[in-house]
Amino acid sequence: MKKLDMILGGIELLVGVGVGTLVSSVLGIVKPANLGAIKKIAVGMAGMAISCMAVDKVNSYVDKSFCETARQVAEIFTKKPETEKETEEEEDEEAL
Repeated sequence: MKKLDMILGGIELLVGVGVGTLVSSVLGIVKPANLGAIKKIAVGMAGMAISCMAVDKVNSYVDKSFCETARQVAEIFTKKPETEKETEEEEDEEAL
């Protein structure tokens, strides 16, 4: 799983940079033009907080989706013991 963890880390980094860039661009559009020094600092800090919140939520979603997909792919390619196959076949027959 170390390789998958490295891939996940890279994906989270790329997604984090992308989300941060998008949020910064949006905040640049909606930020008022005539702000004093204190308000500029406050708006900048608030923008950073909003960006961090967005990155955190998106990374949680990506992490959950990636792990679920990796688990499903692993299930497809792992061999199941014969007894487990028989049990699944019986369950499938009962479901019909």
